[in-house]
Amino acid sequence: MIWGFLKQNFDKIEKAVRPRDLDKNFDISVDLIDETVLHSLQFSCELLSSLYDEGDVSKEELSEILSAVEVLFEQTIGSNLDRDVKTFILESLEAIRRSISHYKIYGPKGLRSAFQLTLGGVHANKDALTSSKEKDPTLVKNIGTLLTKLDSTTAMLFKAKKVISKSWSLLGLDEDK
Repeated sequence: MIWGFLKQNFDKIEKAVRPRDLDKNFDISVDLIDETVLHSLQFSCELLSSLYDEGDVSKEELSEILSAVEVLFEQTIGSNLDRDVKTFILESLEAIRRSISHYKIYGPKGLRSAFQLTLGGVHANKDALTSSKEKDPTLVKNIGTLLTKLDSTTAMLFKAKKVISKSWSLLGLDEDK
């Protein structure tokens, strides 16, 4: 019964904010959203919040990740890697550092986004990183350790599967190669 009531109100919301109607007079849309519709939205929001809690990363864990980022940043600057690889690694580390400093604003989603962005960059630069592994295996291993830590931390919060364990070997950057 409650779902029928909510659906009826969601139909009103859908009519009020249809993308094709956004360039029209908003007064018509406002008339469709009454107090009952707003209460339905609030109820749904509270229900979804109780079902999906993204959790939080502890200050200690954020500090640990930030320390690893700072060490890797300095290692990368001092390395003899190709300029393009160095730039990619430094930009990725900076994105992770920024997601930590903006954690109060974006929460775990910002951290997960930085991880995903970095993982995508690793895939795009896998040939260069594979050759960099020969020049500085410790640095590449430490980057892998950081990404594994980010993956574990954020996957747990979002009840998502860890992706690094599957993709690391596909990228040719696993320990055995």
